[in-house]
Amino acid sequence: MTKNGISYALKEISGVNLFKKEEVDIEIEIMTKLEHPNLVKIHESHFDEENEKMFIIMDYCENGDFKEYIQRKNKAF
Repeated sequence: MTKNGISYALKEISGVNLFKKEEVDIEIEIMTKLEHPNLVKIHESHFDEENEKMFIIMDYCENGDFKEYIQRKNKAF
């Protein structure tokens, strides 16, 4: 997804019921306030109650997520 020439990632989290949503909301609230060059910036989140899904709009990381990065580095050795 691109807006004003800037790329963003859309993360979909399935299985988020109303109970789990409270936990996710707290984490998202904290993450939206943090600013650090080593953290992905979260811009927005939306909850689809009917389908029990949480959508998070965040900065796009060109090299994938941290797990993928570590897996690539481990294969290089």
